[in-house]
Amino acid sequence: MNVSLELIAANLQKLLEETQRLREDVRDLKRQMEEFRGDRVQLGDEMTVLTGMVLRYSSEHIAWGGVQNQLKRLEERIARLEQERAGGR
Repeated sequence: MNVSLELIAANLQKLLEETQRLREDVRDLKRQMEEFRGDRVQLGDEMTVLTGMVLRYSSEHIAWGGVQNQLKRLEERIARLEQERAGGR
């Protein structure tokens, strides 16, 4: 069986082009996954704010009070950390 070098070269060229196209697809998928991960983190923050607003406007005073207490504790912790940092300088 005789196979010409031109046929082999043409098939190798097609294989190379397909491989390059697949690599581009993989790069695009990786980029999209990175964007998705970033959006997911941001969405979590947005959901926290929206949940608090819903609790507040739906007269869920106890639940809203819990959110307020959590925010107050975070603010107090930040203030303590800032004081420690200022004292350490």
